[in-house]
Amino acid sequence: MTIRRREFLAACVLVLSTACHSATGLDRDRLLQRLEKEILGHPVTGQIVYLAPQPLKGGDSVHAWRFEHNIPKDYGATLFLFVDEQPGANWEHAASYVFIDQASNRFQVEPGRTPPDNLPTFQRLN
Repeated sequence: MTIRRREFLAACVLVLSTACHSATGLDRDRLLQRLEKEILGHPVTGQIVYLAPQPLKGGDSVHAWRFEHNIPKDYGATLFLFVDEQPGANWEHAASYVFIDQASNRFQVEPGRTPPDNLPTFQRLN
């Protein structure tokens, strides 16, 4: 009985998480395609793209070790993508902080050298 209950709960979590992503209009494949073609201008093959667990808002700061990255103040709900350009290498290597305003689709890319402090909470997109 306990195993079936766990399986049921796991299935509920999967359905709810899928519904939440659908409700926000997040399409992982389209987001990756836009990142490559429009935002970065190159494929992310061999790189790892992470998505913050929830949208941030204009004026928020993202902390990364001894660095801080600021989302433009005039942005509303903002998707935050972190691109690790050299997975497996020690940090202090090339990375990108990508902020996408969901309402206007404007974006800002900032170079980084270290991951955000809360990277373990992010979802890997590729």
